[in-house]
Amino acid sequence: MTLSTYWWDVLERAAMTGCQAVLAAAGTDAAGITDLDARAIASVAALAVILSAVKSVALRGFGRTETASLVPTIGEVPPR
Repeated sequence: MTLSTYWWDVLERAAMTGCQAVLAAAGTDAAGITDLDARAIASVAALAVILSAVKSVALRGFGRTETASLVPTIGEVPPR
């Protein structure tokens, strides 16, 4: 995996986390659990995206070093 592929992986993870945050915040708003406007939902999603990207970069040396994953591929034996 090249460096550019690694960054695409980080971007994909961050985008998926942002989408999940939007759905969670909008869902709690729709259910009446919270009272969030669009700006608050966007803020929650932006923070989730930033934290996901920072986590992926900070933990790059752990797990599979060529991807943003912290766990080995299924069937792969982790190094000892």
